[in-house]
Amino acid sequence: MRTMSLICLAALVALMAGPSAHGLTIYDVQYSTGPDYQSPYYGQTVSVTGGVVTKIFVGGWTKITIQDPTLGDAWAGIQVLFGDPAQAEGIERGDQIDVFDVTVDEYRGNTQLIMEDGSTVTVNSSGNVVAPVVVSTTEIPYPANPDLSEPYEYMLVQVQDVCVGAMDIGSHEDNYELTNGEGVCWASDYANADLPPDSDYYVEAGDCFESVTGYLEQYDRPEQGWNYYQILPRDADDYIDAPSPAEADSWGGVKSLFR
Repeated sequence: MRTMSLICLAALVALMAGPSAHGLTIYDVQYSTGPDYQSPYYGQTVSVTGGVVTKIFVGGWTKITIQDPTLGDAWAGIQVLFGDPAQAEGIERGDQIDVFDVTVDEYRGNTQLIMEDGSTVTVNSSGNVVAPVVVSTTEIPYPANPDLSEPYEYMLVQVQDVCVGAMDIGSHEDNYELTNGEGVCWASDYANADLPPDSDYYVEAGDCFESVTGYLEQYDRPEQGWNYYQILPRDADDYIDAPSPAEADSWGGVKSLFR
């Protein structure tokens, strides 16, 4: 009887402790269903393990985007917000981190982890690389289709063979189209560390790229009539220029030798 009582007591303590008593994966927190795609842990205090830092953005809040490459090609990214920048000191891109006792929040369509006064972070390893998921412009399209795009929220994605179309669009008039024969998606350069001073853009209308990489963020403000997903490149390395016509012809000739 004493053994059974101890087992029951342990189970009760674990239940009362809630999800913060053990580490969830990013998938656990992010995976959700329509129509609102709200995290099943919304409003709860949790601990999340396994995220590799893919971007550090210093603004009003320090924002760190993390992704777990072991979770596959969907529901594997999330953003951590640090109200106190000191909590993020020493963290670098490529660090694999665990966060403890963070609050799950929803903001403008995005699931986020909020570092509170009692939250902590542990760096487990450094120098990790996260490969972007190659997606079609039709998988993260404008107009927004959450059923298609939501699984890629805060993950590194890459679109290929795209050109810059319309500019000065979106809520802050700093978005631009990336378009190809498949469809149109939106991007913005506000998180680009190599953005020229006093400029909203790293690109110009008509620029063409072999690929553009960035993390995917939703901007959902229904009261203002806005809902779109945007690729946010992190720096100049996230843009691979399309080859010039002469280079393309030359490369085509080289490839023909191996046919």
